[in-house]
Amino acid sequence: KALLEKAHAQLAQSEAGAKAAEAAVVTAQSKVAQAEAGTSRAQTDIVRWRSEFSRIGQLATSGSVNRQVADETQQKLGAAEASLKESEAAIDAAKASALQAKAEAAKAASDVTAAKAEVRVAEANVAESEAQHSYLTILAPFDGVVTMRRVDPGHFVQPAGSSSSPLFVVARTDKMRIFVAVPESEAAYVD
Repeated sequence: KALLEKAHAQLAQSEAGAKAAEAAVVTAQSKVAQAEAGTSRAQTDIVRWRSEFSRIGQLATSGSVNRQVADETQQKLGAAEASLKESEAAIDAAKASALQAKAEAAKAASDVTAAKAEVRVAEANVAESEAQHSYLTILAPFDGVVTMRRVDPGHFVQPAGSSSSPLFVVARTDKMRIFVAVPESEAAYVD
């Protein structure tokens, strides 16, 4: 019975782990969405800095703007491109994390299945133990009186076989058949 209680506790623990794994999947999927949103922002920054670099580059070649401003704009464009690559890497990492979370959720689900099987095994063991325990008490199939006893407490008893003799002989007390010699002259008085 203690093993059955342990199996129930492991089942509850496995189910809680499965719920946590499902929550981790949701979290990982939201991180993917967040990383994808960062990619959109980085692409927008690249478009802005390309446009800015093109405009500043034309002004720098005509001498209207210092070449240093054009170099700074080019560096900001490079930073935006690096930010895009970082966002794309973050998407890949988030997707890998989501796959890992899904795998852990699948493992947790299989742990729940295994725990349920353990519970069934423990229940079967309890039923077997109860069946064996029931062999400690010998019950007659009807009420009566023991008229012959062939075993004593503590004797080793094996299951009945073809050549075994009964452990007890029990006489029924609810129905009795009595043979009595009655003289013919008194037979009329018998009820």
